[in-house]
Amino acid sequence: MFVTVFYGVLHTQTGKLEYSNGGHNPPYVIRRTGAAEVLAGTGGTVLGILDDIRTHAKTATLRPGDMLFLYSDGVTEAMDGGGNLFSDARLQAVLEDAGSNTVTAVVRKVLDAVGAHAAGAAQSDDITVVAIRYHG
Repeated sequence: MFVTVFYGVLHTQTGKLEYSNGGHNPPYVIRRTGAAEVLAGTGGTVLGILDDIRTHAKTATLRPGDMLFLYSDGVTEAMDGGGNLFSDARLQAVLEDAGSNTVTAVVRKVLDAVGAHAAGAAQSDDITVVAIRYHG
């Protein structure tokens, strides 16, 4: 048994994000311009595999209008009828296309794109997304 985890603390006064990633998909920062950047990895591993692991933290800065986008692997690993994955590249393209929209619109565009890709194929994993816009 194991679990992936992303842990972050957003300092709302400054936009400073302190975070650690334990084997979870790398979140994106969607800049207010619409550019989608992968948050730098922290080298963490999934929890539950090893007894004695050390985690590392990094920081990033969100500017007013930026969005933090987190998702489960069910998004990028959603398959179409031919077994083709939705993929990290396709997710980034959807995020960049939708990035300057509202949080609700970005979430909806991602879920709609995953659904269109799967086109009725059986869902094999959870599909979870969380988006947070930093207003400053």
